[in-house]
Amino acid sequence: MTSSSGMTPGNSKTLSIQKVLSFLRDQGEATVSGISLNTSIPLATVYRIAHLLLKEDLILQTEKISSQNGRQPTLYSINSRYANTICIIIEKTSVSVCLADMAGTVLRVEDFEFRPRCEKEKVLEEIHAAIRALLQGQWGIVELSKRVRVIHVAVEADVDIPGGRIHRFSGASCFDDFDMAAYFEARYGVPAYLNKLLFVEAVSSIKNHCRYSFDHYVYLHIGVGFGAAIIIDRKIYTGAKGKAGELVQLKLADGRSWEEAYNTGNLYQRLVRTVAVSPNSQLNDILMDSLTPARSGSAHSLMVVLDKALEANCAEAIALVSEAAAGWANAICQLNAFFDPEVVVIGGDVSSKTPNVFGLICQTLSKNGEFEGAVLPAEYETSLMDAVALGALDTLYEKIYGDLAATFCH
Repeated sequence: MTSSSGMTPGNSKTLSIQKVLSFLRDQGEATVSGISLNTSIPLATVYRIAHLLLKEDLILQTEKISSQNGRQPTLYSINSRYANTICIIIEKTSVSVCLADMAGTVLRVEDFEFRPRCEKEKVLEEIHAAIRALLQGQWGIVELSKRVRVIHVAVEADVDIPGGRIHRFSGASCFDDFDMAAYFEARYGVPAYLNKLLFVEAVSSIKNHCRYSFDHYVYLHIGVGFGAAIIIDRKIYTGAKGKAGELVQLKLADGRSWEEAYNTGNLYQRLVRTVAVSPNSQLNDILMDSLTPARSGSAHSLMVVLDKALEANCAEAIALVSEAAAGWANAICQLNAFFDPEVVVIGGDVSSKTPNVFGLICQTLSKNGEFEGAVLPAEYETSLMDAVALGALDTLYEKIYGDLAATFCH
């Protein structure tokens, strides 16, 4: 996530405040001694920070608990009502808008879909309507500045993260070259930040795979698009203007695009063409059964459908995914050669919920003979909306760290 506060990494006072707030957010509640023990901050310093945060209403003293020796130490927790964030996810044909509190809890969500050729103003007006509905439903007010301190937008597009501008949005070209962060800041009068949805996915994956103690790895998104997030020291490497990971736009030495060289084109377009040519095929039957809620109980994504077709040994599905897996495997080998990661995590539409697709990719890598690294399927402990909400909080917390650091130094 981008830094909004301009903090100096070497500022120990700022980092101490950051550690205390982050620990309380993750832990829920803790005593001063517990904070000190888990953050390695001296006990006296934690007391000073707790006093400051209580004065600023950033944390609360919760109910006291009894200990074995009869003492009743005080528990501290994040004041979830201190501020709220508006989080917006814009995918190729849909938008989700949520209201989240300081503890990272998503309070309410509004969703809507739009057509790819829809006018920009119409999509933006629907976003505004969703924000009004969230605020009115929560508090009965529409003045965003009274409650919301940050707006965080994650877009399935090529974006300039520091500049807050969308370069190219394949879902709706009306958003191409649009300064989205500045637009929302001017509209609502609060800081707004833009991020790449790919990086939000990777952050969610990081939080899960950190338990394996991997510090450097590649998160590979496979879906309608194809991209990669490079994680170094458990942090996203965004590159110049957020361009890192835009594999589809890379040109090789011979002038071919990555898609052309490694056959990583749109699998779903090939799926539609295959079904159109053979409407009575086994693949079409599986597709209809899986995508019709009345017949299957719930609708499934197309990758899950392909996974079910692989499990059923469907010849058309095996041919489709095998062709795509060859391209993905080539790309993984190239990424491995470039970055030498400890592990490659495959996410997007391919995850632990599509074991057959993931398995076919691993088989292809094994046959390739050029890849000897480890590969894991993505496992998301939180939804993308939860991940965006946490990203928005990271931005807000960074601003708080910077604002409080000067106070703490005196």
